[in-house]
Amino acid sequence: MNDLRGGATLIRGQHRAGFRDLDEFWQRLNGLDAEIRALAPHAPGFVQDTINRTLDRIVAFEPSISVIGQVKAGKSSLLNAMIGETGLLPSDVNPWTSVITGVHINSRNRPPKTRALFRFFDAAEWDRLVETGGRLGEMAQRSGFETEAGEIRKQVMEMRRTTEERLGEEFTGLLGTSHAFPEIEKQVIDRYICYGDPEDDAMAQDGVYADLTKSADLYIDLPGYPKGLCLRDT
Repeated sequence: MNDLRGGATLIRGQHRAGFRDLDEFWQRLNGLDAEIRALAPHAPGFVQDTINRTLDRIVAFEPSISVIGQVKAGKSSLLNAMIGETGLLPSDVNPWTSVITGVHINSRNRPPKTRALFRFFDAAEWDRLVETGGRLGEMAQRSGFETEAGEIRKQVMEMRRTTEERLGEEFTGLLGTSHAFPEIEKQVIDRYICYGDPEDDAMAQDGVYADLTKSADLYIDLPGYPKGLCLRDT
C-alpha cells in the first residue's frame, strides 16, 4: 500500500481546512473521555453502567461519509482517488453483486492484525434475502410493485442456487462467519466484492464470495487525514 500516499497528497492539501473542525472535535471528545475516566473510580455504583456505556460509545464513535449515486456514476473511482489508490475498489462490477464497503482511515478500532475484513450473511439473513428479495424486494412490495418484487425474488433465488452450487460444502460453513486478512491486496478484495464470470477460468476467483458477503471493511492509515474517519462505498 505504499502508493497510497502519492495520490492522496493533493486531496489532503486542498481539503486540510475541511478536516480542521473534525480534528477539533476529536480533541474535545478525547478530553471528555479523559475526564470521565478520571471521575469513574469516584462515582457511585448505581451510575457505573451509565459511565461504561458512555465510554463505549465514545470509543466506538466513527464519523462516516457515504458516497451515494447511480450505478456507474463513478463512486468507487472517486473514493479510489481520495485514498490515493486508483485500482483498489472495483469500479466495473455487476450492481447486483456489489457489496457495501467501508474504508476506515486511521481507525481507532481496527481489529488486531487486520487490514481487510469481510462478513458473510448468517442463515437467517440469507433466508430472508431469498424469501423477500432483500431490501430492494421489500421496498418494491411495500410500494405496490408486485410484479417487480416477484422478479427480484426470482433473481435472488437464482443467485442463491448458483452461489450454493459454486461454493458446495463450503457454503454452510461460511454463513455467519467472517474472513480477515493482515494486508490489503487487490486480488483478495476482488474475491469478496467484485463479480467475476464463473465461465472464465482466468477470472474464476473474482467474486467467488461476493453474493454471500454482507459487508467489507478496509483499514488504511493515511498521514494528514483525520483519525477515525470512514468513507463508505455503496
